[in-house]
Amino acid sequence: MKKLLGIFIIIVTFVSCSSKNQKEIIRPVQVFKIIENENYIIRTYPANTIPANKTNLSFKISGPIEKINVEVGSFVNKDDILAKMDTRDYILNLKSFENKSLATKNVYEASLAIAENTESQFLRIKKLYESKTIPKKIYEEALAQKKSASSSSLAALANYEASKQAVENCKNHIIDSNLKAPFSGYITNKFLGEGAVASPGIPVVALASNTDNKVRINLSEEDLNELSNLEKSIFIYNSQNYPLTIETASKIKGFGNISYPATFVSKNKNLSLPSNVNGNVKLYIKKNNLNGTAIPIESIFNRDNKTNVWIYENGIVNLKEINVLEPLNNHLVLVNGLKINDLIITKGIHQLSKNEKVKILKTFSKTNIGEML
Repeated sequence: MKKLLGIFIIIVTFVSCSSKNQKEIIRPVQVFKIIENENYIIRTYPANTIPANKTNLSFKISGPIEKINVEVGSFVNKDDILAKMDTRDYILNLKSFENKSLATKNVYEASLAIAENTESQFLRIKKLYESKTIPKKIYEEALAQKKSASSSSLAALANYEASKQAVENCKNHIIDSNLKAPFSGYITNKFLGEGAVASPGIPVVALASNTDNKVRINLSEEDLNELSNLEKSIFIYNSQNYPLTIETASKIKGFGNISYPATFVSKNKNLSLPSNVNGNVKLYIKKNNLNGTAIPIESIFNRDNKTNVWIYENGIVNLKEINVLEPLNNHLVLVNGLKINDLIITKGIHQLSKNEKVKILKTFSKTNIGEML
């Protein structure tokens, strides 16, 4: 019996010491500070940058491709020769039409001399006829010869002009045998290779510019109507903010017929947007009747059929009922029932109880979440 009593005393002593040495557990939380709203909300959309200029390039003439000077990913400057066509047939045509042009020129010059001579003879005979020195028959013959020589001269001139135009066309074809870059940028695709026979309008390479890139997003019909109240817009990529200005907002649905594409350009002309990247666009929409407070959606929970948040004050938490007014983007919702400078719990809300002691895990989290406030 004494032995059992001793064991009991030891156990009681051990439990008593353990209780005294055990520290009180205080749950860590994160908080969000309520400050006054400005009268706008933020919409966030996935976005991608697109080239200001993008085109498929093709030859204006037909023929086999002799040389392609670029590969996919090559950077080219404006007027660089991207591909060259075999010009042997066009050079032969040029020589042929140059010879024809020379021949028609000689014919024209000869016919012109004849026409000028018959004109001179006609004027002389006309004076004699008017003075009744020669008969009418001679006058009429001279007039007919004049008209015939003039017609022959005009026909020769037409042939000469046509042959000259043919020469110019051949020269232009030879010039067009060089496929040039209309602007600086990168080759994004290559459709034909050396030896392939190209035709007018058949793409050879694709070129995209690398400056003055634009940003494109897709909007719902409701969002499209809100653009009339657009306050400002930014493109966010790699933790960098690029101020934007809207360029176009289509009233016709785009790819898939499910949304309306809108295009933005850099507001700062000296700041180039990155090429072909994905990011986010934030639209700041003015709302003149925006009453309530924007808070993170993760701070809201339901208990006893009521919508609540936890309020932090002097190291403890208290339950606060709220009313949700409107869902916003950026994981924010518009509510009422809160006051300016209230601190609400955003992390660990489901493990808390009334009047529980807590400690802030970090310094106050950034109060301007989503640049909403």
